[in-house]
Amino acid sequence: MKTGLKILSVLMIIIGVLALFIGLPIVVLMLGATDGSAGGNAVVVLATAMTLASGVFEIVGGVLGFRAADPPEKAGAAFVFGVIAFAMCVIALLLDFSVQSLCGSIVPLMYLICASAVRKSA
Repeated sequence: MKTGLKILSVLMIIIGVLALFIGLPIVVLMLGATDGSAGGNAVVVLATAMTLASGVFEIVGGVLGFRAADPPEKAGAAFVFGVIAFAMCVIALLLDFSVQSLCGSIVPLMYLICASAVRKSA
């Protein structure tokens, strides 16, 4: 499970960076496409916050998971950030059920399973 946690941690870091650098321009383009109503802008602000928060939690979780793979005693923090990242994916899945959202929740789920196993082995 330690090797799986390292591999998934690298994937989480990559996904988090992609979420920050690809998701933010898309949300900015969406802001220009709204009609200026309060409801339309609120959705864009919520999407921006979710994108940025998800990216940050995935990056931090990935770094913590990579560091926690060697001394399993440090896996508690990685598990907590894994739970947060997976919860953000579930929220995104509930807001917009699509194949993309479903596929996007697979890596955080697998990361969470590996982090839990490494934490229990400590």
